[in-house]
Amino acid sequence: MEEKINLDDFDEHDVICFNEHNVFKMGKLMPGIEGAIKSQDVANAFVNALQRHGISIKVGEMLNDRFQDCYGWWFTEGVGCEILQPGSSRWKKGKVKLNFTLEFYPEAEECIPLL
Repeated sequence: MEEKINLDDFDEHDVICFNEHNVFKMGKLMPGIEGAIKSQDVANAFVNALQRHGISIKVGEMLNDRFQDCYGWWFTEGVGCEILQPGSSRWKKGKVKLNFTLEFYPEAEECIPLL
């Protein structure tokens, strides 16, 4: 089984290198990734991808008698919903929130037999 390491467990001063021209401290990379994921562009792309799969979920609120889309809620406070599970007699209210993890999979070290 592959070992995986959650990069959230790294210190902000740890360094990650993608290639010789892309070296970052975790303290810079992680907030950048988080900001990108929570950006309106990513939220809109997510909602558009859902719609291409036939799923249309209106997320937003009324502001000045107009509906304001709030697709970013998928990644911030969550989207209100109810769930009904088989065998349950009632709906359970709550929120669905998308979270992402950045994981590192170290390569297996090559074992060289001792002579």
